[in-house]
Amino acid sequence: MRKYLEEVFCKRSFLEYETYSYLISNHVPALPRLRIRLDLPDMYSCVGVSGEGEIDVLAAAKDQLHVIEVTTERYGEELKYKLEKLERIRTVLNAGESILLSTEENCVRLDTSSHNVECISFKNLHEYVQKLTKKTT
Repeated sequence: MRKYLEEVFCKRSFLEYETYSYLISNHVPALPRLRIRLDLPDMYSCVGVSGEGEIDVLAAAKDQLHVIEVTTERYGEELKYKLEKLERIRTVLNAGESILLSTEENCVRLDTSSHNVECISFKNLHEYVQKLTKKTT
């Protein structure tokens, strides 16, 4: 219980676990908080992006992996770097989709088209999970 509380509350990962739980409860196979080693260009080190990536939630539907980044971070440069990192993780895993699950404001403001990332707002999570459910059946 202590480990769980530390992971969820101290590391502030409750939205990742809520997303994971929602996927599982809707029969979409998923795993939370996975670590992956990335070969990133040195340019990322100056902005605090390390060569290790964390996959907030990894889901599987039919024969494709779906990499999901969950964030409430406000629109800005750090969010743009998250997009690049998310795209890199998708490429390394050869995943079918990469999803940024965020606020509606971020989804409206953020241009994800050049990164091959789909931005889904929290209020549209149910619709996305229904789409994944159809893929798994």
